[in-house]
Amino acid sequence: MKKRKFYTAMKYLSLTLLAFMTAFPIVWLFLTSIKTERQIFASPPELVFVPNSASYQYIASSGIMGSYFVNSVIVSLLTVMIALAIGSMCAFALVRLRMPGSGFLASGILMFQMVPPVVLVVPLYVLMSRAGIINTHGSLILAYTASQLPFCIWLLSSYFASVPEALEEAALIDGANMFQIYWRVVLPITLPGLFATAIFVFINSWNEFLLAVNLTTSPTAQTMPIAVTGFIEARGVAWNNLAAAACIMLVPGLLFGIFARKYLVDGLTTGAVK
Repeated sequence: MKKRKFYTAMKYLSLTLLAFMTAFPIVWLFLTSIKTERQIFASPPELVFVPNSASYQYIASSGIMGSYFVNSVIVSLLTVMIALAIGSMCAFALVRLRMPGSGFLASGILMFQMVPPVVLVVPLYVLMSRAGIINTHGSLILAYTASQLPFCIWLLSSYFASVPEALEEAALIDGANMFQIYWRVVLPITLPGLFATAIFVFINSWNEFLLAVNLTTSPTAQTMPIAVTGFIEARGVAWNNLAAAACIMLVPGLLFGIFARKYLVDGLTTGAVK
């Protein structure tokens, strides 16, 4: 009995330490955002201080929320919708249509996911430049969709493969075609998997920096990661403003994860069918 209590206590202690290690950078980032420059560089650090909202007031008045933040929302949401629409159809085709070479194609898609993003910067820039869409939302949406599609197809294939073929055979007997089976049978069953994939695609698109900094040149299309790095200048780093912008950037991902945690857990643990 004592041994069991000891193991239980150690388990909760380990989980508490892990939670503290995970939350500490976010808490410290928020504390930095509500300090003055003098308080930020104080040694030892000031843990008790009067909060200062000047950084958030600056962010609100500088136009970051009206340009960079809105751009990130538009690009990330459209990327999620397009990537899920195309990726789900490709995944369904790979799993169910039994096309010649589908196994080789699936392996190729997975290998494409392993390509470092920096390798794609120059080709994508040349293509977008010739198409005349540099510094537009479209350039980022196309680039993000292309980079996220292999992940979508690979992840959704596992969910679609777990759908019992008997359901699809019953739909075929009832007269449904393949698109109707995909739309009316498979997608409703794999909703947790679709939601889990959407969360990962949204977070990856929201936090992406390399393609955004190379394919956009002005606030009309630039996203939040570029706005955050904009506080790093030759004369120094505005740490309080940078921290405030980073905290604002964290909010959509946190809210998306909190409200969708049920679907995320179901999608990651149970697959497509309970």
